[in-house]
Amino acid sequence: MRVSPRTLLLILVTFLFIMFVSQVLSQVPVNEVTLPYIALSVVAFAVVFALVLAWDYIIPMVFRSYRLGECKVEDRKFIVCRYRNSPEVVGYAMVKVVPSAPIADMPKERRESLLQTIQGIVAGAQHEVVVAYIGMKDRYHENIIKRLQDEKNKMLAFARTETLSVRENLRRIDTELQILRQVPMILEGFYVALVREYGTDPDEVKVRLEADSRSLASKLEGLAATVKIVEGEELRELALYMLFGSVVQLTL
Repeated sequence: MRVSPRTLLLILVTFLFIMFVSQVLSQVPVNEVTLPYIALSVVAFAVVFALVLAWDYIIPMVFRSYRLGECKVEDRKFIVCRYRNSPEVVGYAMVKVVPSAPIADMPKERRESLLQTIQGIVAGAQHEVVVAYIGMKDRYHENIIKRLQDEKNKMLAFARTETLSVRENLRRIDTELQILRQVPMILEGFYVALVREYGTDPDEVKVRLEADSRSLASKLEGLAATVKIVEGEELRELALYMLFGSVVQLTL
């Protein structure tokens, strides 16, 4: 079984922390002199743990180039892949289109019509383009519903008698749940145009992707929407969804 570098690093940090606690902290008396150093050491280990666990999110924000599975992200906005030691390089860039009107207020037919409009605009492009609609759910919205439902279940389970106060609280929770369930769950919806180029030289492929993405963004600016080239952490998230379909370990 192949172990990822992040897992190995996490094991190493855990081992060092255990050794530090057993060999150092257990031997040091806790007093006014040593307490600040002990607290600082524990905080330092906690920060290291957090950095290791958040590795996949930190890399796209800090480094301009890093590995994404079999591919590599270059300059934070180009994905360059060479599959199975093939001499051919496949490159990708993404352009995001966010309509000015809220997606949550659009009927399904309007969203599909806008998708067809974008496909029509990019149909005459000299490069290969794939267009997709992505709807992001409001997890915060879902968490509120879950919390209210849990609160209602606890109240029903622990209330021995249905007092006036209990009835009022249950009525309040039911009203809030009814309102929340009637509100659309989509927080954000947008379209992504994925540009693809082929070649043997990664630098040449990146140059073409730069020109393609800028040309595509320019064509789509005629829509009533915000258009931008996807970079950084957002590129990673969309690439995992559109290209890989699963979580991929990031490395430098």
